[in-house]
Amino acid sequence: MAWRAGLDLNPLGAAGEDDVAGLSCLLWPGETGRGRTPRRALATARRWPPALHRGDLPADLPDLAARAPSGATLVVYHSAVLA
Repeated sequence: MAWRAGLDLNPLGAAGEDDVAGLSCLLWPGETGRGRTPRRALATARRWPPALHRGDLPADLPDLAARAPSGATLVVYHSAVLA
């Protein structure tokens, strides 16, 4: 992976306690086993924080994508935003 960035109307960071608390609310109650993966992901994001950008996908993605290193294969991923 050569580069990564996040784009969201309200980006949440792994360093902020309020943001982490908000992210933990996305797990269904009682699914304690599923909590391990987000905790590991948060630890990774704290160690290697991505660049987070506040913006709207249709309006701001082209400019953000243009910042990717030349020669890299650009992959845009989100689990639900374009569904």
